[in-house]
Amino acid sequence: MAKFHPITNPTPKGSRSPRNFLQAKFLTALAEDFERDGAAAIKICRIEEPAQYVKIVASLMPKEFAVTDNARRAGGQPRIRVDLQRELTLIVRLMHRFVRPAVLLVVIAAMVWGYHALDLPHRMTVAGMRALVDSHAPYGPLVFMTVCVAGIFLHVPEIVLIAIGGVLFGSVHAFAYGWVASLIGATSTFLLVRYVARDYFQRALRGPLERLRALDERLERNGFWTVLVLRLVLFLAPPLNWALGATRVRVPHYVAGTALGVVPGIATTVFFADSIANRPPGSDVLSPGVLLGAVLVIALVATATFAARRLGGRPQAPSA
Repeated sequence: MAKFHPITNPTPKGSRSPRNFLQAKFLTALAEDFERDGAAAIKICRIEEPAQYVKIVASLMPKEFAVTDNARRAGGQPRIRVDLQRELTLIVRLMHRFVRPAVLLVVIAAMVWGYHALDLPHRMTVAGMRALVDSHAPYGPLVFMTVCVAGIFLHVPEIVLIAIGGVLFGSVHAFAYGWVASLIGATSTFLLVRYVARDYFQRALRGPLERLRALDERLERNGFWTVLVLRLVLFLAPPLNWALGATRVRVPHYVAGTALGVVPGIATTVFFADSIANRPPGSDVLSPGVLLGAVLVIALVATATFAARRLGGRPQAPSA
């Protein structure tokens, strides 16, 4: 039997192999992409994933380095070697283990203090809020917005506070104050939950929670539109503010969806509150303006419901 000789196809001298050619092309494209968008990607990672950002920095450091004491080295003492990457990883883990619970305790303590210091149950009335605003003039609007932000943290019905603002400040000013306070409060709770509880929630999704995992993936793909529809339907519902922070929705998408999604709810709330409370004496409560506002609210709810059904349609079939 003839001896088997493997067939070889050596690369001609002076030419590049296909493997090296593809590697060069890939590295060139990667370098160009990083030069164009690398700084923005690093900034997004630092803001949305600070722990991952620190891990990346640690991975770029040398794994170990030698610390030499010249005096001891002359006497025959060995050099000290430090595993820098391992030490930084341990520091990050310790920060996760102790800093997050500490932040949560500080926030809870601040919420309890704010609840009693602001006397929120008494401020849920027009008379109570008016007394607070008048006592801090000319900074009454700032005090009102502070109460609104605290109300979001403390799960106080935000729509009631915004309606009180409509009575005290009128439609235009109350809309501006309520919108700014709502955006600050909703974003603050989102960032707090993302920092404290997101990792635990994501680990829980690795289990048998199929529906929640599908919703989380949809929020990652269509974050802005999903948050927009949820805000149109649920407005500033306290559970929504906290739940979205544990998902993978991006911070810019959350902020943009919230900023736009709360506009109709705030506008209609302050409009109705101002129109009903500050109507001229003897005029009918059901004025043409109020009826028009009611029609707009119904149209808004119908549009949001239709958009929610379209967005929550059947998931795409997995590709083969």
